Amino acid sequence: MMTKTLKTQFLDPTVIQNLRKGAILGLTTLACMITNHNSETFSDIIKQVFNAVLLCFRDSDPKIVYSAESSMYDLMRYIPQQFILKYFTDIFEGLLIVRRLPFND
Repeated sequence: MMTKTLKTQFLDPTVIQNLRKGAILGLTTLACMITNHNSETFSDIIKQVFNAVLLCFRDSDPKIVYSAESSMYDLMRYIPQQFILKYFTDIFEGLLIVRRLPFND
C-alpha cells in the first residue's frame, strides 16, 4: 500500500524534484528495512520498488536519475542476492539507458 502511494503521488514527472527524490529514497529505505525476506509480501514490495527505481532511470532530470542510481546501489547492497538476480537483466538495461542519456556526455 505504501509503495503504491509513493509511486502514484510522488514519482509523477509533474511533481517537484525534491518530492520525487524523497519518494525514491523512501521506497529504497522501505525495501532495505524489511527483515523477513521469506515472505510473499517482501517479494511483492521488492518488485514494486525495483520497477519504480528503473522507471526513474528514464527521467529527463539528471538529479532524479542520480538519485535512482544511488537507490539502485543501496538496493543491490542490502537486498539478498536471490532477489537481485531476478531483476539483473532489467537493472543492466536500465543502466544502459542511463549511460545513453544526453546529460552523461
